[in-house]
Amino acid sequence: MSGPAQVHDVGYAAYDGERLGRAQAVWWLARWSALRALGKRRGWTAKITPIALAITAFLPGVSVLGVRALLADNFDINELPVDVLPYADYYGVIGVILVVWTAVLAPEFLCPDRRDRVLSLYYATATAPREYLLGKVLGTLAPLLFITLGPVLVLFAGNTLFANDAFGYLKDHLDELPRLIGGGVAISVYFTLLGLAVSSLTSRRAFAVGGFIALTLLSAFFAGALAYPLGGGQGFIALNLFTLATDFTRRILFGIDDGIPALPLILAYAGVVIGSTLILLSRYRRAGT
Repeated sequence: MSGPAQVHDVGYAAYDGERLGRAQAVWWLARWSALRALGKRRGWTAKITPIALAITAFLPGVSVLGVRALLADNFDINELPVDVLPYADYYGVIGVILVVWTAVLAPEFLCPDRRDRVLSLYYATATAPREYLLGKVLGTLAPLLFITLGPVLVLFAGNTLFANDAFGYLKDHLDELPRLIGGGVAISVYFTLLGLAVSSLTSRRAFAVGGFIALTLLSAFFAGALAYPLGGGQGFIALNLFTLATDFTRRILFGIDDGIPALPLILAYAGVVIGSTLILLSRYRRAGT
């Protein structure tokens, strides 16, 4: 029978590497969380959904540019309709993609850590609860910015390239760029905060996915019922969480009047962003939550 276990030659060494600070810890958390959600170090099936959704988001703009390139040899390029797909409408075209992207990927940032009960391990390092939350928000925001800003900027660059007078087109449409960037940021922030807020309420990924989809679809039904069958007015369309971000961008940033008053859109958008932020802060207010 063997004797009691013994430990020999125990040594400890202090860390002598470069200390990058807490901001770097937040950055690495955001970077790793984004890569993990997109399928890094996971099976190939985990990579299919984000790749397919990203390709689909770029497809409308690339298709329009492809048609323009094919017809350029047969027609005067200036006679071809540049606004076949207006920039302000692009966000609406990919609206379903944004909802599916958020429903599928946002839970990947929060639910696994809650399910595996590893939050205390994060908090035991140089990451406080609010810094952990900031890293997750940034990690969720970056991929969303890719599919909200990337397609419209590619379309803008393509329209500029195919114009007979590229510099003239750029000069005439340069004021569109701040709107395109502002719209992409506004939509990405909206879906990031709302998706994470829903995901923070459960440790089960399936519940988070179903909850987000149910919330957006039920709000669309509720808003439509108030605005049309019940005759409540177009302002109630602002309660549609499915299209709120794109409606806000079209009305406020691009100035397109679709009949929805501006004030309800502003209030609803601000309410979702602030409310989602408060939910996240309450869920990650201290260690152990």
